[in-house]
Amino acid sequence: MSKELLGIGMVGLGFASNPHEAGFAEMADLCKIVAMCDVKEDLAKDRSQIYNAKPYTRYQDLIKDPAVDVVDVTTQHESHYEIAKTALEAGKHVFVEKPICVKSQQGLELVELAKKKGLVLGVAENTPFVPAYQEAEKLLKQGTLGDIWFVRTMIAGESLYDLADPNHWLGTLPYGGVILDSSVHSFYLYKWFFGGAKDTQGFASRFSNTKPAEENGLIIGHTVKGAEYELFTTVVGAIPWMERVEIYGSKGAIIIDQLANPVMKVYMGSADMDGTAMLGVEFDPLGWKYNSLILEAKDFISAIHENRPPRVDPMDAVFCVQCVEAALKSIQTKKQVPVL
Repeated sequence: MSKELLGIGMVGLGFASNPHEAGFAEMADLCKIVAMCDVKEDLAKDRSQIYNAKPYTRYQDLIKDPAVDVVDVTTQHESHYEIAKTALEAGKHVFVEKPICVKSQQGLELVELAKKKGLVLGVAENTPFVPAYQEAEKLLKQGTLGDIWFVRTMIAGESLYDLADPNHWLGTLPYGGVILDSSVHSFYLYKWFFGGAKDTQGFASRFSNTKPAEENGLIIGHTVKGAEYELFTTVVGAIPWMERVEIYGSKGAIIIDQLANPVMKVYMGSADMDGTAMLGVEFDPLGWKYNSLILEAKDFISAIHENRPPRVDPMDAVFCVQCVEAALKSIQTKKQVPVL
């Protein structure tokens, strides 16, 4: 690198940008926010003043700024490809919010472009930075549960305000459905723990009927390692945003629920009525996700400085989109669809 501090240019200043901004601020010895962009001019100016950064309303102008080394993309899903591609072509490292792109082929193009340019492409997937999932990985590697037979994941919450907003992307076709937005997290977990989803059988529905895209998604199938899985996600659940993971094996089971206290318990057979709470996994229903989002941003900056790949392999993020594509095809054909 030509300079000690990486210059960060943030494109998109909505909710998803906040933990990224916090993560970059915590890495002040390695990076500095030098530019911020949003189509809302007042928002760009107000946020930029905090860091004495340059405000922009066009991402093309931010990318051209010579002070920008890294472009952070937290815009709506459909714009990820265009912005990330423009930044990579201009010689900038890119950190893009999940999903990497709305089409897997676009994601593959970005991965190849980053390799060709010798740049770091990172994807903001927070799952591997969640303490409960890190502890679950240890138990799985130790073989504590035996052979894994069944996995169930659930991501649920309420976004009725966004669904009612005609200017918000959520619920719009073709890329504003809950399956693309949320199920990539579970598909990443399946890839991380079990080699990935092998096939999909998808179902979708909506209840508020404010917009045409699906509000609920149910996907079942098999993992590469042979377990069955069930994935459910909704944006009309009358509950604080939550994630729940259940892993059942031949010897025991893990139950993780971010709204439960304790968050994580391990059960070793049907006679283990109490289970064992996993120490070190704190009950933090408001902060568990936000903190993991901060950590993903910090890991990306560290990866650039340490000349190593980010914790999240962008090819895994592409695979997650391929899983989504298979699930959506299954919903259309009403048939089971292989992922690859």
